[in-house]
Amino acid sequence: EFQLSTVPFSGENFGTVAYLSTFLYAPGVTTGHGIRVMVAAQKQFYEGKNYLMSNIIRFPYGYDDRYSREALTVQFEYAMPLYTGDLSLSPLLYVKRVQLIPYLDGCINQTPLRRELLYSGGGSLLAEVNLFGISYPVTLGIKCGITAEKSVNASFVFKTPL
Repeated sequence: EFQLSTVPFSGENFGTVAYLSTFLYAPGVTTGHGIRVMVAAQKQFYEGKNYLMSNIIRFPYGYDDRYSREALTVQFEYAMPLYTGDLSLSPLLYVKRVQLIPYLDGCINQTPLRRELLYSGGGSLLAEVNLFGISYPVTLGIKCGITAEKSVNASFVFKTPL
């Protein structure tokens, strides 16, 4: 994926940001397991400008968005099913699959003042379910992680296939 973002006619205010990313998918150690590796880079072209553009790159889980002149990110995920059967818990809840996805994220970020190394690790526990007897599946779960600064983060996950 390649993205280029600029503000036309911005004069001396904003430059341009370029972003490039690629994904590699590979089978895991056993059947049903999978590996995803993502590498992304971003560069701001801001010479003679007053402000940096908003970032396109995603920083490791647990870190807020920050100023970035240049950034390189590597993300590693390993998906493994914990349950793949069909389980009807009631007419209102049908569980299709439960999976665990451990991850490691790392980023080298060049701010206007210094270079920083950001990294985090953790995992997601996700269940693909049908709610209220509707055949449209949703994914529910929790994602937890810890950053290099020992900051623990957790968030709920709600995804639809759209």
